[in-house]
Amino acid sequence: YTELASAAKVLAIIENGRRVDSAEAGAEVSVVLDRTPFYGESGGQAADAGTLEAEGVTVDVIDVTRYEGIFLHRAVIGEGTLNVGDQVSRGAFTGRAPCKSGDTPLGASRDSGNAH
Repeated sequence: YTELASAAKVLAIIENGRRVDSAEAGAEVSVVLDRTPFYGESGGQAADAGTLEAEGVTVDVIDVTRYEGIFLHRAVIGEGTLNVGDQVSRGAFTGRAPCKSGDTPLGASRDSGNAH
């Protein structure tokens, strides 16, 4: 999470529950990187949302979750084709992913600075 400006390597792309070698614009995928420039959902805090970029490729990251120590970046390929092995970097940061139904109102208000 501290590697905000570093490039990361795409280790795996999962589309429709299957590992694939690449994904094209419009595909909804989960992407595994060798390191993440995003904060993953943890301890009730929402994950970061934003973009990953490579030459000719934009990936819109919607959510980041951690599963057995691996960060899964739920995303939509916005432009181009993402391939396993690509080097990506963090583009625009769009904030925290929306709160999930299991989040507490206190946690949501704390994140916005309006804790009671």
